[in-house]
Amino acid sequence: MRKRSGMVGRFIPLGIVLVLAAAHALAAESKIKTMAAGLGYDYFSRTVVWDGDAGSSRLQASLVSARTDFGFGKGLTLSLSAGLSLTDFEGLAFGTLPISLAYDASPLKGLVLGAEFEAPLLKSGDFEIKAAGRFVSSFGMSKTWPIEGFAVEGEAKGRSNWMEASAGPRVAFLFFGAFVPYILK
Repeated sequence: MRKRSGMVGRFIPLGIVLVLAAAHALAAESKIKTMAAGLGYDYFSRTVVWDGDAGSSRLQASLVSARTDFGFGKGLTLSLSAGLSLTDFEGLAFGTLPISLAYDASPLKGLVLGAEFEAPLLKSGDFEIKAAGRFVSSFGMSKTWPIEGFAVEGEAKGRSNWMEASAGPRVAFLFFGAFVPYILK
């Protein structure tokens, strides 16, 4: 198990290097007006409904990532990110196996990669409307759990791969200056 945890630790610097390499390649080949880099934190909470509406589970994920934003002028922005995801499946149970198996363990680790874009549509007074899109994908490391209490001992294996895509308008209120609250729908 410790070897697998060490693999995640190696993927984080690799993801950061890939984001910075992509940033350098984009900056060298295109007309980037601004570039900014930093760290980000995201929290996702989604309900997953299984086939036939037989049941649902809660998916929660915390993402810590390195992020690079590229400004192409006129408000057009592209962002790339890479980092670590910790995915928790609260109350996940598999009942159609020969035995029922409930997941009740620590969050699963994984590598997360993401991309975002923003393009201005309309600005009126203190309000601004932009077209925004985002794609985030998490590639989980496999993990095994012992299955005990039977005549023959066994193990279960799991991997948490998931993705999220969203697109739509982003309405921002510009009254506060550098602090910009927004709604992404």
